[in-house]
Amino acid sequence: MRSRHIALACLALVLALTGVGYGSAWLARERCADVLFAEISARNVRGITMGGEHVSPTRDAVHAEVTGLFEVTASTALPRDLHAVVYTKRFRVWPFGFRAQQTKEDYTV
Repeated sequence: MRSRHIALACLALVLALTGVGYGSAWLARERCADVLFAEISARNVRGITMGGEHVSPTRDAVHAEVTGLFEVTASTALPRDLHAVVYTKRFRVWPFGFRAQQTKEDYTV
C-alpha cells in the first residue's frame, strides 16, 4: 500500500514538472523570438537577393518553437543569392527567466 502511494506521488511530480517545463517554454516563445531579432538587428545583419538588393530582417520572419522540455528554439532565414543564411538561437527557459546560447549561423548550399 505504501509503495503505491510513493509511485503515485512520483508520477504526480513528474507530470507537474513536465507541465511546468512545457508551459514555461510555450509562454516564453515570443520573448525568445524578440531576443534573436534584437541580436541580428544590433549586428546589422542584412540579406542579399539575386538582384543585389539588400534585405533587412523583420520581426515577423523570426519564428520560435518549443523543441523540448524547458527549451525554445528561435530561427530566421535571410537570402544570400540563390541560398540562405539561417540564424538559430536556443534558449533554456525556466519559470523565473531564460538563458540563451550562442547564435548559430548555417549557410545553406
